[in-house]
Amino acid sequence: MRRLTKLSRFAKTKLGILSIGLVLILLSSVAFISTQGKSSLYAIEDSRIIISGTGGTHWELDANSFPYQGEFIVNNGDLESIENVSFEVPINWLQSNDIQMEELVKGLFLENNCHRITFQQRHGMVLPIMKMIHLVGELGLASSPQSMAFQANYRQQNKSELLFESKQEINLSDFGIQIPADKQQLIDDKVEVKVQIKLVKNTIL
Repeated sequence: MRRLTKLSRFAKTKLGILSIGLVLILLSSVAFISTQGKSSLYAIEDSRIIISGTGGTHWELDANSFPYQGEFIVNNGDLESIENVSFEVPINWLQSNDIQMEELVKGLFLENNCHRITFQQRHGMVLPIMKMIHLVGELGLASSPQSMAFQANYRQQNKSELLFESKQEINLSDFGIQIPADKQQLIDDKVEVKVQIKLVKNTIL
């Protein structure tokens, strides 16, 4: 009889340990899922590039919805990582309200064998507190791609959208684009390249 009692107590003890173990496993699973659920993958919905400069007057050309790729992971509104950013903008896609300047600038690019503007990320660093990104990559125009660092900012538009903007001043001559003497009063060598990207939440990891 005592032996049966001991066996009963032993069985209850083992059952209790097993139950506690199962509860701990379930709690661990819930914590894991909850933690992972905070990070979201964002997809690129829209893109815009603006090339601007001065000379005789301020001019600006832009292009929308050009091919842009990248991997963005966001956690509670903060960008955690940015990888494999690249884009390609055909020069013929650039447009301006000033048709004369549009033809002049695009003609200058094409005459210097620059048919597209490209970028390929090599390194990236995210500063979530400052909502800033430091991108290092290769920017290509007419000549071979040149190493270039872009400073970018981002902000959360709403719970499902993130706006990303980077800009950098460059010298056209550094990229093999030479401005003829008769056009130097109209177009300066220094121009600004601005890229704007709209990201939309895609998949919960």
